[in-house]
Amino acid sequence: MKCFYDTEFHDDGNTIDLISIAIVAEDGREYYAVNADADWARIAEHQWLMWNVVPQLPPMQDWKPKVQIRDEVAAFLLHDGHPELWADYAAYDHVALAQLFGTMLHFPTGIPMYTNDLRSLLRWYGIEALPSQKSGLHDALEDARHLRASFEYVMQLAGRIRVVMGSPEISVEKLADSRLFVVPDPDHDIQKAKARALDEAADVLRARIREIDQERTGSWARNDLVIVEKVIRSRAEATRREA
Repeated sequence: MKCFYDTEFHDDGNTIDLISIAIVAEDGREYYAVNADADWARIAEHQWLMWNVVPQLPPMQDWKPKVQIRDEVAAFLLHDGHPELWADYAAYDHVALAQLFGTMLHFPTGIPMYTNDLRSLLRWYGIEALPSQKSGLHDALEDARHLRASFEYVMQLAGRIRVVMGSPEISVEKLADSRLFVVPDPDHDIQKAKARALDEAADVLRARIREIDQERTGSWARNDLVIVEKVIRSRAEATRREA
């Protein structure tokens, strides 16, 4: 079960103090809580949090003790016994989540000790932009909902490209699986080979775009292909520079 979550927190470089957490599961369930045990005196001195996060919180009577949030989050995540965690810029979110339970030794069995990051997914698929969040930025629940919508957008885009191309050899997933979008390789020849492979993939996309233009069909398909071709050519150029 994919669980998309977001946290708001106070970070001073030494500690990450949870303010709020929200989780949106792919089955439609949602969870949201504000930590009544956070260090609200320190939070009150943090101008950015007071301007951007605190005004969006529910009334204080709805806040919960941290131990209650811990138990409810564990029950929510373990609903089907196999949670798959997702967050956006996930490093700090995972720490905020994990510290609900204490040390690593206290992490509940069944909850992954890592969080998948939407940013990694974008890099693997070569996608540079997502639909903008229309409202509720820095509201943990709205952010978690937008995270789920962004994940679905990436998956739909990848699937539509695969359907249009009609060949798994040149699908977006295949490009990702072939590690063309992964970190630079110290071997310059390998980097050059990656760049050539990206160029070839982009050429295939460009040829399919021309076919669509001649057939005058599928404007949405053409638009998606143009986006991916641009991304692939940009990545090819970056790969050449890395070589």
